[in-house]
Formats: sequence, C-alpha cells, structure tokens
Amino acid sequence: NILSYATEANPDILRTTIKAVEEEKPLFKDSSRLLLSQILLRLYLDAKDFEGAFRENVFLDEGLGVNGGQLLGFAEQAIGQKEFDVSLKAYQKVAEKSRVPENVSLARFGYAKVLELQAQAEPDTAKRRVKYARALSAYTEYEKVYPVSNKMPDALLSIVRISSEVLGNNSEASAAVRKLQARYSYFPQAYAAQVLMAKRLVCEDKIS
Repeated sequence: NILSYATEANPDILRTTIKAVEEEKPLFKDSSRLLLSQILLRLYLDAKDFEGAFRENVFLDEGLGVNGGQLLGFAEQAIGQKEFDVSLKAYQKVAEKSRVPENVSLARFGYAKVLELQAQAEPDTAKRRVKYARALSAYTEYEKVYPVSNKMPDALLSIVRISSEVLGNNSEASAAVRKLQARYSYFPQAYAAQVLMAKRLVCEDKIS
C-alpha cells in the first residue's frame, strides 16, 4: 500500500512518492485520475505541503462537481494549521468559481475571517493595523451583499471588535452594535458587542 510507507514519519519516502505519482498523473483519466488525486492530496497533507494540497483540491472540486464544497473544507483545514495564505486562495477560488450561492457566501465570510486571523498574528503594529483595516473592509462588504446571512451576527461582532478595539472608530462600532440589537437581540453576539463597547467607553473615560 503506497500510503503505508509514504507518511510524515518517513519524509524521504514521502517526497519520492509524491514526485513519482506527480510524474504519472498525465497517464490517468476520468475516475482513475480522481482517485490518484485523492492519493496525492493525502500525501501532500502528510508532507505539510498545503500548496500542493490546494492544487489537488481544486482538481477534485472541479472533477467531482461539488462547486466549492471540497475547497471550503480544505480552507478550514488550512486555517487549523495556520496556513492562512492558502486558505485565502481556497476561499477566493470558491467565491470566483462556485455556482452555489451558499458556498459563495461561506467563502466570502471565510475570506474576511482569515484576514482577521492574519491581522491577529501580525507582530508588527503598523502592518497589523493595515491588515485589520482589510479585514474590516471585507466584513463590511459582506454585510452589504449578504444582509440576511446566518453569518451576519458574527460579521457584525467582528466589525464592532475591529472598529472599537483596533481602529478606534466608535461611530462605526456603535452602528454595528445597533444593528445587532435590532436584528439579533437574543443572540450572544449582541451581548458580546455591547460588552466590547462598554469596555471601550470605560477605557476612554479613564484616559480623559
């Protein structure tokens, strides 16, 4: 069994196997090619090669006709490994190519979420602020395009958090809080947003 030896515990065998399978890819068609791609995907993930895994997920998504379903799952997997750049690529691919509106909505929300995660992980203060601004822009655009999405409470809470805690835009944060209170008053996100704003106002009062 090719997968029993080519594992993370045997990196040399793993790399050699990936190279050999890649060279054989042009010889396979249809269902055999899909099966080979599934094997390659497993190998790439074992090798922590998320770019390679992304390529195979793109092929599988198209070959299986799942309109982004394969890539959405992969994007979440990449996030779990903090592979933010490749998860952004996966979400962007779904947003651009999928014919399933729900998948496009999930991809655009996921894209904004990853931008926020990248900002959180950025050690440089100036760069972190720029990245948060990008995330805020993505969330704001998502709110405009998908106002009734079930992800909207999370999107609005992120708008509150970034606007108040990072960018110091209390006006935008307050507007998002009002939307949460009006539309989702019984949701935990509405309460969390109120707490964030209260803390922000207390801090400002102490400073002044």
